[in-house]
Amino acid sequence: MKKTIFAALAVCAVSAMMAQTSQGNDSEVSQTGDFNNASVEQTGTINSNELKTIGDSNTSTVTSLGRNNNNKNSQAGDGNNFDVFQDGSNQTSRINQGQVNSTGTVSRTGNDNEADVSQLGNGNVSVINQLGATGQDISDDNEARVSQNGDDNDSNVRQDGDFNFTNVSQVGDLNGTDVFQDGDMNRAISRINRDGNMVAIDQVGFDNNVVSEVFGNNNNVLISQTGDDNSALSDINGGDDNDVDFVQVGDRNNAGDDFLPGDGVYIEGNGNTASISQNGDDNTAWTRTFGNGNTSTIMQTMNNNTASAIQNGDDNVSNISQTGNMNMATVVQTNN
Repeated sequence: MKKTIFAALAVCAVSAMMAQTSQGNDSEVSQTGDFNNASVEQTGTINSNELKTIGDSNTSTVTSLGRNNNNKNSQAGDGNNFDVFQDGSNQTSRINQGQVNSTGTVSRTGNDNEADVSQLGNGNVSVINQLGATGQDISDDNEARVSQNGDDNDSNVRQDGDFNFTNVSQVGDLNGTDVFQDGDMNRAISRINRDGNMVAIDQVGFDNNVVSEVFGNNNNVLISQTGDDNSALSDINGGDDNDVDFVQVGDRNNAGDDFLPGDGVYIEGNGNTASISQNGDDNTAWTRTFGNGNTSTIMQTMNNNTASAIQNGDDNVSNISQTGNMNMATVVQTNN
């Protein structure tokens, strides 16, 4: 059994193309406005798609290959664009660019947002929300890209504000990435390779930048930035069971990234813990760990402080705490 429902209310140039192959696929497309374009291709069995568009010049493309894949998407505003590709089974994708509720009314709007989702495997879930925090807010010109290759991965991206960018890549199984951006011109990149890793990024403010790279298993990364022009880099290179925790509150704090000088957190090994907390302005911190079972903690309060820690070997412990202005601390630990 195939079911296709299409409704269009517009002045001109509303188009929809749907192609369904095999049995049990459902597609519902509703477009209201001008110059909207929807394309849906379903190949396989028991795939489901629901699309609601209210506004002008929006573009949407959905491709489902496999079995029991689900897409539910809404666009409320002008010039929004999204592309969804799913190949496998039991995968779920949801994209909200603005918000259209079940009655067809618009509660939140957004313009010129872009979202791309690619999922290969089984049981993956991706949710992208590009919309204002309230009905009075409008989110414009945000970009979110999610790629998941493997099984049972989960990605959740929310962008409230303008000109935010997120890129999530997960290769492996049972990985999870959660990105929240509230403000303007924030940038978050998360790349995971292997299994059982978790990354959470929370950015509130303007021009904040995060890059997280994880290559290993069962690693956890938590990065929270509140303020403006903060940057953080976390790089776990070929290790398992490591924990990284960043908290930066203030402006222009630097814990490393791919734009600015500084190593941020870099780990090669297993079972290590690295924590950087900076509360103030213009602070810089970085830590590098090579080995197993090491712990490095840096806490800085006030302004213009600098701290670094290097650990080579196993079971080292380093704690740096600085309160005040223009302090500098360096720790180097080596054992066999």
